[in-house]
Amino acid sequence: MTTNTTLFAQILPIFTNQTERAATEALRHILQQSEAARNALERMLLDTGVEVGSLARFLTEASGEEGERVDLGCYDEHGMELVLIEAKFWAGLTDNQPNTYLARLPEEGHSALLFVAPAQRMETLWPELCGRAEANHTLTTISESGDLRCAAIDGSERKMIATSWRALLERMEAQASTAGEGAAVRDIEQLRGLTEQMDSDAFLPVHSDELGQQFPRRVLNLVGLVNDATERIIANGWADASRSRVASRWHGYGRNFRFHDIALWFGIDFELWALHGQTPLWLQTPDGTSFEPIHVPTGVEHSEVLESVVEQLGIIRQQLNEEHDENDQSST
Repeated sequence: MTTNTTLFAQILPIFTNQTERAATEALRHILQQSEAARNALERMLLDTGVEVGSLARFLTEASGEEGERVDLGCYDEHGMELVLIEAKFWAGLTDNQPNTYLARLPEEGHSALLFVAPAQRMETLWPELCGRAEANHTLTTISESGDLRCAAIDGSERKMIATSWRALLERMEAQASTAGEGAAVRDIEQLRGLTEQMDSDAFLPVHSDELGQQFPRRVLNLVGLVNDATERIIANGWADASRSRVASRWHGYGRNFRFHDIALWFGIDFELWALHGQTPLWLQTPDGTSFEPIHVPTGVEHSEVLESVVEQLGIIRQQLNEEHDENDQSST
């Protein structure tokens, strides 16, 4: 098994550090080429009360009268700029954001300044945007939680909106899939892979309740569980004790051992845990190219957790035994 990341997400960061700009260009391409994606964006805007009708043209690095450049300008069929989109990952806000862009919106009629950012950043980004905007404008909050946040500007039809990459791209993908736009679905999947990769690599804001004693105690308990389970499978004769050793990594702690002639690593892998959720414990080949989750039962004592982990390791060992025997038979 391998991690579920797209080619775009794997290759792009190797050749450029302008991932926000690349994501913006990808979003422009998708919106320009896919009617379903445009419909998804228009319906999302409509959910906040912004009625812009049909958007027809999209321009990246769109310049304004003050020389400011918005990531993506969205225009109706008459060439009226009605929606400004700022594509963010983890870079800070510029001096122009959001007030210079809000001033750029038409004074009459429906229009919007939309920030698209990682879901994990919404809790800090939205208050910062509102705080800056309130220095120049009167805001009327429409929604300030979840994946779609919105405030009206000075009692007008102009709106400042923030949503997550995940929420926007899921809407687009669902709409494109329903419309049978296979090419658009594949393009959206590529962009989703990049945005998810950027989310997984980012430094998350620290909350005070994460700095208490519970987390380090939990990690130490898991380290003990890895050691206890490894010693148990050695005692059962499943693993070669002479080949077992501690094998820590920068992203985890584990033990090396062998089932038959197969070298394996078992332990806590923070990267896989963050990427897949599921469990902190993983059994994998030393190079990490193949891995299996080892699930940790919840709400039970250490002895029951240990029995479950050892049982899962035993099942995998038995599967490897059967594959080993089949290979031996086929070679004779």
